[in-house]
Order: sequence, then structure tokens, then C-alpha cells
Amino acid sequence: MEPRRIASYTLLEAIGHGGMAVVYRARQDSLERTVAVKILSENLAASPEFMERFRREARTAANLRHPNVITVFDFGQDERGVPYLVLEYIEGPTLADLMDRGLEDGRVPDLLDQIAAGLDYAHARGVIHRDIKPGNVLLTDDGRAVLADFGLAWLLEGAHLTLTGGVIGTPEYMAPEQAGGEPIDHRADVYSLGVVLYEMLVGERPFVAETPIAVLLQHLQDVPPSVLEARPDLPLAVGEVVAKALKKDPGQRYQSAGALARAFRDAFATKEQPIASVITGIDAPEREALPTVRTSSSAPLPLTPSVWNAAGLAGLPPGGGNVTASGSWTFDAKTPSGEQDGWLDCPECRAPMPFGAGICPMCKYMIPLDQLPKSGASRYKIERREVVVNLLPQSIRWSPDGLQLARDLAAAALREATVDGWEPASIGEPYRLIEGKTISGSVVESAILKLERVA
Repeated sequence: MEPRRIASYTLLEAIGHGGMAVVYRARQDSLERTVAVKILSENLAASPEFMERFRREARTAANLRHPNVITVFDFGQDERGVPYLVLEYIEGPTLADLMDRGLEDGRVPDLLDQIAAGLDYAHARGVIHRDIKPGNVLLTDDGRAVLADFGLAWLLEGAHLTLTGGVIGTPEYMAPEQAGGEPIDHRADVYSLGVVLYEMLVGERPFVAETPIAVLLQHLQDVPPSVLEARPDLPLAVGEVVAKALKKDPGQRYQSAGALARAFRDAFATKEQPIASVITGIDAPEREALPTVRTSSSAPLPLTPSVWNAAGLAGLPPGGGNVTASGSWTFDAKTPSGEQDGWLDCPECRAPMPFGAGICPMCKYMIPLDQLPKSGASRYKIERREVVVNLLPQSIRWSPDGLQLARDLAAAALREATVDGWEPASIGEPYRLIEGKTISGSVVESAILKLERVA
């Protein structure tokens, strides 16, 4: 079978699928170079409004020239009238792939700088991305971060097409104003970049729920967790930067991606200070016994001698800790000897749980994720894997009763897969049900189990 051709491009293989487009690795015969051809949904071609906007916005995207923004070489319509984009082909992994393999903290400032540079360049030219997430950041062999998918989000949103029945974007990274369907500007991208920064540091997103709607409601209503809760080893100033990036009100956020990146780089370089250096009114012998915290020299801790005195410090662990923005203490769950402690007892049989365990080794009770204490381990210390459980032979209908049965089977499979140090992932759901289509309707095709272990 001859490879399919579009204009002067030979489609070689599909390298990406989505609800609104398929991406192919292709060869541009006229220039003998490899490109990526993104063919949009046939349904879009039926909308004159979309096609007009596609032609106008594709020209805008094709004029973007920046090392951290993917290059659009060409655009047009195939023989059926379906629109396509021809893009720079980048073979490297995405930022999501890099984080899954292990991202060291030291790489975060440089990656953030590059993503922010690409965003600021696009924003200065009136282009808002609207779908910033790790999967849309491509990495070249020489370490360059390139923002991809400038196009689909703003094309679809501008045409008022909601093919999925809701707002355009990825719920886990969506700014509150975008989640609420309100008008947005470039500061929505700044919020999404703040979510990506949180994930790079912690290994999980700040808001996770069972349904996309629930996630959107969290972005709209809930206070984001402090990055210091999961990473108490980070400077306090880093927590302040991430918290500002995730403000609900766009006016209270950083007003540009570059401003966020610069603030993070400065905060990340903040050195440790003993808590005694920012507290007055305590005698010198007592100061020497105080634990150390990370703090910004420009932002003294809101603590007073009336709160922090010798008696009040007596119960603190000798290993040190961190002060949250509210003035409360958080510290690593480790004893002075280095043994990790302070986990929990099994709610079912009351047996002591090994540190980090998600399933009781005695009675096999699976601890609900929202009851698991947060781990201080950063992503680069964690290995993750997915296990696919085939549920198609069970013929489980995609109905309330059927989904409950599928959840029970997935939980049972998760218990079986929890061996050799592997346990349910502490981010998102421990498993995900995949819908399949049959002649008679929707069924549960499989369950994807999410497991992790400390590397």
C-alpha cells in the first residue's frame, strides 16, 4: 500500500492521536526533510467559521520564530477539505516523559526559563497558548525546551467549538477564569505554568479528582496546597513563588511568565538560615538549640517571642523543620536516627503500616489515597509504572452498577500488583478505567493501574 500524500508531504507513520487531531511523522519531498503533519478532525472542516479562523490564525502561528516555540512551516487543506498544519519535527521526549523518568531539581530553573521565554514571545504577539502542560513541552537532543500545540486550543476556543462538551484545555492545568468559561488573557498561561512548576517540584499536580468537572471546581474554589507540604526541604521563598503563580485572581499573579521564572530562580537559590536569625527575644543558649529553616532574607518569618520560646520549642524534633506561610511547623517524618516514622495504623486491622505503604501487609486493606500522608520524596527519587488489566472479557457495561464492579475488580488487581516495593501511586487515581465501544454500546475495556516505588 502506497503511503498517503498531502501536497508535497508523504505521511510515514502516526506518532500522536487526540480527540481533535492526528499527528504524523512525514517527509517533505521538495526539501528532503522530516516534518510533523497535524491533520485536524473532519468535523472542523464543516464549520465555515472555524475554517476562516484557521486560515487567519495559522498565518499568525507561522510567523512565530523563537527557539522555544515550535515552528509552523505550512498549512492548508487536503483533498477532502480537511485542514492540516506542517510543523517542525522534534524527536525528543516531552517534559512529561522526562518527569516520569526522573527530573532533578537542578534542571527546573533552566526548563522554566525556556518555557517562559517562549510564552513571553508569543504573548507579546497576541498569541495565548491556553493548554500549557508537560505533554506540550518537547525536549530536543541538546536540551532545548520547545512549546508545542500553539494552535488547537485557541483555534477551537475562538470558533466557539466545544467538541468535548466543555471548555477547551486540560482540566488539571486550567486557570480558574478559563475553567469558569470567562474571558482570558495571557495570565491564564502563567497560572498553567505555575501548575507545571508545582508538578516539576512535587511530582504531582496540585488538584486531582475523579472527574474533569471536579478538577475544574477545585481550580475555581479550592486553595492550592503549598508546595512546602510535600517538599519541606525547599526554601520558603519557593513556596511563596508557587503560591503567587496559582492565585485565583489574575491580577494577583505574576503578570508575565518571565517574571514567574525570574522569581523562582531567585527563590530557588535562597540559602538556609537558622530560625534564630529571624526571631528576637530568645537567649543565645536557646538559639543554638533551635532547628533550621529555609527562609527569604527579604521576607522575615511572622513569628514572635510570645509564640516561640524555650517551652514552645521543647517539643520540636531535633532534626529541624520548616515553617509554613501560616507559621505552623512541618518536618520530615524521620527520627533523629534517620529511620522514617510517623506513618499510620491500618484502619481495618490496626496493624502498624510500613512507611509509605498504601496496602496493609497483614489484611491487604487498601488505604484510600486521600488518607495517605504526603511523602516528602521528590519525583526523581520515585519510579512509576502502569499495568493494564484487560476487563473486556467480563462484558461490563458502562453504567453505574457496571462501573462499580469494574472499580472492585481494579482494586483487587491493584492489590495483586502491589509486590516487590510497588504500591498505589500517590498522585491521581490508583487506577483508571478505559471505555470501549461495541455494537451494543459502551463497555469497560481495561483498567490501567498506577504504581510507584521509591527508587
